[in-house]
Formats: sequence, C-alpha cells, structure tokens
Amino acid sequence: VEYPQNIFEVGDVVIPDEKEETMSKSLRKIAFAISHSKASFSEIKSLAESFLTNLGIEFKIDEFNHPSFIEGRVAKIIFNKKEVGFFGEISPLVLEKWEIEMPVCACEIDLESLF
Repeated sequence: VEYPQNIFEVGDVVIPDEKEETMSKSLRKIAFAISHSKASFSEIKSLAESFLTNLGIEFKIDEFNHPSFIEGRVAKIIFNKKEVGFFGEISPLVLEKWEIEMPVCACEIDLESLF
C-alpha cells in the first residue's frame, strides 16, 4: 500500500455503561490516523489542535498514558473540565502486531461532548 496514508472517520462507538438499561451507550466520535516515514506526535497534535480551533472549541491538552501509544508521546484533550479525546504516536509493539511498517499517529475525539 502506498504511503502516506491519511484515514478519517466519523461514526458511532458503543461503550459499556452500567447506568443504561442496555448496559451500553453509543457516542458519536471522529477518529483520524496518519502513517508515513516521518509521522510524529507533533503532526497529530497539530491536526487535533487545528480541528478543535476551527470549530471554535476552547480546550486544554494534558499528559496521558495509554497502552497503545508510546509513553510520553500521547496526550488527552480536555474540554469543560472533561476528557473528550486523545492523540499520539502508536507504540511499535502495536504496529508490529498489525504488521505495519511505518510510524502511525492517531487521534479520537468524542463529538457529542463538544456540542
């Protein structure tokens, strides 16, 4: 497959929620990923910030740990004192398991929390 690769999607995500009758709820999220030889934390951070800024969203970025990302190269997005998303560089261990040969950076944002 040719590089660079840019993947974007908006869709419903089902998450567990014991408060709901169905024990789950659906959230509308946007996710995007980029992959090429020089994909980096800075690039995905820039895309996430541009997306939120162009929507007029005032947000904060904080440190974050997530097992799918490289430690120190992942952050969470805070809006109205609530975590609404995260972004960073995917861990080489994850890339290896999926047989992906290029670096990958990804972001996910809960759209329902923004609007």
